[in-house]
Amino acid sequence: MNMETNPEKAKLNIKDIFSRVRTYFASLRCKLKGLFISLKPKLSDAKKGLTESIKEFHSVDAEGNEASKGKKAFYAGMSIGLAALLLASSVFFGVVVSAPDSGMSVTVNADGRTAEYRTSEMSVFEFLNTVGVELKEGDEVFAEYRAISAFDSEQETDAPKTVKTMLSEDMDLQNGMHIEVKRAFPVAIAHMDTVDVINVTGGTVGNALEKAGVRYDVCDELSHRSFEDLTAGMRIEYADVNIRYDTSYKVLNYNEVTINDDSMYEGNTVLEQEGSDGEKQITQRVIVKNGIEVSREVVDQVVITPAIDEVMRVGTKIRYQTNYVGEWRRWRKAPTDDMIADVMYVECTAYTHTGNRTAMGTWPDLGTIAINPRFISYYSKLYVPGYGYGTALDTGAFRLYEDGNKNQIDLFFNTRKECIRWGRKRQFKIYILKSSVYVPRS
Repeated sequence: MNMETNPEKAKLNIKDIFSRVRTYFASLRCKLKGLFISLKPKLSDAKKGLTESIKEFHSVDAEGNEASKGKKAFYAGMSIGLAALLLASSVFFGVVVSAPDSGMSVTVNADGRTAEYRTSEMSVFEFLNTVGVELKEGDEVFAEYRAISAFDSEQETDAPKTVKTMLSEDMDLQNGMHIEVKRAFPVAIAHMDTVDVINVTGGTVGNALEKAGVRYDVCDELSHRSFEDLTAGMRIEYADVNIRYDTSYKVLNYNEVTINDDSMYEGNTVLEQEGSDGEKQITQRVIVKNGIEVSREVVDQVVITPAIDEVMRVGTKIRYQTNYVGEWRRWRKAPTDDMIADVMYVECTAYTHTGNRTAMGTWPDLGTIAINPRFISYYSKLYVPGYGYGTALDTGAFRLYEDGNKNQIDLFFNTRKECIRWGRKRQFKIYILKSSVYVPRS
């Protein structure tokens, strides 16, 4: 089975291992240095005590105390061994302490924990990877460190500036740097049928929309206010609202105004003013939400051209059919051809009150006409020039004249004088009207 090795990946793994080892030994050196500093007083005391013990041993032997050779050898060996141990430890810790310190101190605050490390020079992101701080999408890394500017170095100031900034991938570690990792959390942005999830470390609803590439204005609808702080798992509903104004035009129909004039007879009209239509501009506000029109209302109306009323003067003065006594029939024009059923030439006379009802049982009045039923049927409607419209409601003795063949009509008047004035008219032209023509009766 052949196995291929990626040279770049292998190179990165070796570099990562080397960085981890270097960081480990730098931290170990820091711990040993601290241990030596804490044990240094105890080693000095032990060395001093051993020296005094050796002196005491030699002084006792010189005074003639009896000691065996084995005891002497034991004390001699112990003295030599302790001296060698003290010498070796002093040399070791001295080298550790006196050796130049090429590392730097870095503090990391991530996931609620704060840890201090000693490390060598490398980039911030390499260092975080080395110490096991894994960065995910949206996480932000901030660093706080003390920086001395060129001006400060010239002034030899003892108060360097503290700088806090968001780190980039190629930024290197600095001694005394405090690194803070802010973890990102998800926020959902819903628009119509689409839901986008972005990772943020904080901010406001407006910041989240901007990061998601959503451009909104004051007309758009948001489920949360734009200045509201973001929280983990927040769902922001966004609706695109557009407002437009539509303009249309409407015809203003003119009104017909009638003025009654009692100085004019009924049926007479005079057009005093011609009417004309006007025009009105209408502006509507239309609200479109996510591409769908949801409301429309009129916000402005302007009359561009006003309508002009038509003014018609109409006569209201009553005009009667004739000037005869007791006239009640209103004036009407002579019948037109379409109203006439027949034309007859008759002998036309007049009569007045007899105290009797008509042949049809009505009381006679102006408009009552007596006829010979052999020629004109009862209830026929007639028009007699000079007398006006009437109805055949009566008959007379003339129906017996000439063996009943005399075609004669009698017109009723309210006075004898008017009857005499009418007289007898021979071969007088009268009109028999169609039954559909309206002729009023008293």
